[in-house]
Amino acid sequence: MGKHHEEKSRIMQKYLESIAVNCRCYIEEEIPKKKIDNAIKKFAPDVDRASIIGFLDTTVMENGKNGCIFTDDKMYYLDLLEKPKKFWYDDIMEISITNTHKKDRERSIEITKYDGEKITFNSPFIKKTPLNKFLEIMKDYDSSVQQAKQSVESV
Repeated sequence: MGKHHEEKSRIMQKYLESIAVNCRCYIEEEIPKKKIDNAIKKFAPDVDRASIIGFLDTTVMENGKNGCIFTDDKMYYLDLLEKPKKFWYDDIMEISITNTHKKDRERSIEITKYDGEKITFNSPFIKKTPLNKFLEIMKDYDSSVQQAKQSVESV
């Protein structure tokens, strides 16, 4: 993939381990094939494998059937007893951490999309503060790159 894929992968590397709570996390080619195959089959059937920058396996059996797949431009997510979710980073209007539990993993993260849809993450396997920071960077990434490119072109 291109330069932006590599940059986004570096951003993912910075945050992935701090997002994970008692679960396995993997960056790009480190993801075991069987786990990512299970995840794709279970909750991300339309994912472009080449765009994957990170994976959190939140299953107790470590089989990949629940968790988060992070790609260049979107996140797929499935938690126990929930329906699969998918959203594009640039569809995020606002991200907030709700609940004031002392433990970060017991808090919730609420994403408001530009269309008004709200997505809430409550998984105890995810620390909400580092996920919030990662998503804030990713939601603004493409517009930041575009602004920098326009600044260079206008000089």
